[in-house]
Amino acid sequence: PHYELTPSFYGCWDWHSAVHGHLAMLLGSQAMGWQAQVDWMVGRLDSDSLDQVFERLEHEPHFERPYGRAWLLYLMIALLDHEATTDRGSKAEALAADLAAWVKPHNLSRGGKDYQEPCFVLNALLHWYTARGADKELNFWHSRIEEQVLPNPAIMDQDSEQPGYFFSRWALQAVVIQKALGNTVLKQWVETHQMQPRPPITEYHSVHHMGINAARVWGLSTAYQATQDNRWLDQARAHIEAADALHTKWQGDRHAYSHWLPQFTVFAILGGPTTA
Repeated sequence: PHYELTPSFYGCWDWHSAVHGHLAMLLGSQAMGWQAQVDWMVGRLDSDSLDQVFERLEHEPHFERPYGRAWLLYLMIALLDHEATTDRGSKAEALAADLAAWVKPHNLSRGGKDYQEPCFVLNALLHWYTARGADKELNFWHSRIEEQVLPNPAIMDQDSEQPGYFFSRWALQAVVIQKALGNTVLKQWVETHQMQPRPPITEYHSVHHMGINAARVWGLSTAYQATQDNRWLDQARAHIEAADALHTKWQGDRHAYSHWLPQFTVFAILGGPTTA
C-alpha cells in the first residue's frame, strides 16, 4: 500500500510484514553493531507517521487485530531503550490493553491458526509488562500459564501436519513458560512430558509452512537455555540452516518468500522477536 494509506509501514505485501520488517532490521542491526543503521531506523520511527499509525488502530478496531498489532508491540518493546520514543508509552500501553483483551477469552493451550495464536500475542505482552513493571498483569498471566499450558503441551509433531502453519504452537508455549515462570519450570515441563528435539521439517504444505523451521527455533533455543542439553542447541542450528536454505530457491518470489521469510530467519538467529 502507498504511504498515504499506511504511514510508516508500507511498500510490503501486507502491513504486518512491513512492521516486522522494521523490527528485524532494528534487532539485526543492533546484533551486528551497526549503530548508524540503528540510529536511522529509530529516527524513521520517531516521527508523526508513527502517531498516525496509532490513530488508525484506534479508529479501526478490527484492523490487524491481533497479529499485526502484536508485531507493533514487539517493535515498541525494542524501542524502549531509545529515549526518542518514550513519549509514545501511553499509546503503546493502549495497544497492550487491546491485545490483552483479545487474549483473555482464549485457552492458551489450544492455540489458533497462524494469525490467531494467543501465545504469540501473550509473549509480547509478557515482555511489555516486564519492562513496565506491571506486576498485577504479570501475576494474572503467570497463573493462566500454570493452569492451561503446563499440563496441556502442544505436540511438536503437529508442526508437520497439513495445511501447514508458520507458527509452532509448541515453540510459542515454550517461550511464554520461560518468560513467565523461568528456566527451572521450563526444564520441568520438558522433562515431565518427555519432550525430545525433532529434526527440521522438509516437506512444506503451503508457502506459510515455509516459515515453520525458523519459528520453531524460538522454542528450541529456549529449551536449550533451560536444559543445557546440547541436542536442543544442535537442532536449533539445524533449523536455522533449513530456513536459510530456502533463500537460494525462493529469493525472487515476493508473494511466497521475499516479503517475510528472510525476516523470520533473522528472528530465528536472534532466538525470537525480542531483545531479552
